[in-house]
Amino acid sequence: MVFNRFQVFLLVSIVVLSGCVGQPQVTTEQPAPVPIAKQASLAVSSQSLVGNEIVIDSLYLDKDGYVVIHKDADGKPSAVIGHSDLLSGEKTNIKVTIDAAQAGTKVFAMLHYDDDNDGVYGFPDEDKPVALEGNVVVKAIALTQQILTPAPTAVVSKEFKITIDHSGGYSPNKVSVSKGDNVKISAISNQPSHEHGITIDAYSINKTVLKSLFTDPDVMEFTADKAGTFEMYCKTCETGPLGSHPWLKGTLEVK
Repeated sequence: MVFNRFQVFLLVSIVVLSGCVGQPQVTTEQPAPVPIAKQASLAVSSQSLVGNEIVIDSLYLDKDGYVVIHKDADGKPSAVIGHSDLLSGEKTNIKVTIDAAQAGTKVFAMLHYDDDNDGVYGFPDEDKPVALEGNVVVKAIALTQQILTPAPTAVVSKEFKITIDHSGGYSPNKVSVSKGDNVKISAISNQPSHEHGITIDAYSINKTVLKSLFTDPDVMEFTADKAGTFEMYCKTCETGPLGSHPWLKGTLEVK
């Protein structure tokens, strides 16, 4: 039997199509992506040291721990000069109180785990640094300048002016305050060359009064933290040119 070209083409098409009918479609399911565990991290910036606080920009701790400030020793972290409270997870703008006197021009911030889960920082015996693939999580912080915060000045709650009279004694000769008062005594002498003064032993005051005008007096300041009645007398004149004057006496009463 002789087939023409059309018949040959038709037979080939039938064979090809019959081979495709009924063949199952193969689908491949892609496995769900495995989440990558977040690792501990630390971000810091150079800064001015204001008072005694270092600021950490941000950090992440995958379990409880601390950010610890180490002092610099030849470019390497050394002694601990401050640490945070217990932290976990993501945190930003963390302030860490340090010993500012040891800060210098560079410190190191380092993450430490709370190894024993007691919430109490205990390095170097415990609470070791966080390490990723053998490398400690640590960042250097350059301190551009140190701005010291002045100590707060005690607010004077009781103020007195005492005149020392060479012949008559103290005027007034009694000072009464309440316990806890911040006391200021301004004193002058009508004969300063005689080296009179005011002594209150209980408060470690022994002041020679050499000024004669209240525009520029000799000043004593103290906090009345001990209750009682205390003698106020002239001890500084005992070695003065005219000897001691027993009539220079008064009392400090702290209620």
